[in-house]
Amino acid sequence: MIGAGIGLAAAYFLVATLHRILPAVPGKDPRTIALMSLVLVGVALVASWLPARRSTKVNPIVALRAE
Repeated sequence: MIGAGIGLAAAYFLVATLHRILPAVPGKDPRTIALMSLVLVGVALVASWLPARRSTKVNPIVALRAE
């Protein structure tokens, strides 16, 4: 969530530069920024949830003895 906040702040301040480079990009469109933030947060949650779920199925004693 901290990264999403930093990214939102950076997007807000760098949108003018991006608009000069790519004129087709609309400037400061809050719907697009909010939607992309939600997508990225969702991907991060799924990417961290899947390995965590897989690791809960391993017996801790077996995992410690393997190392």
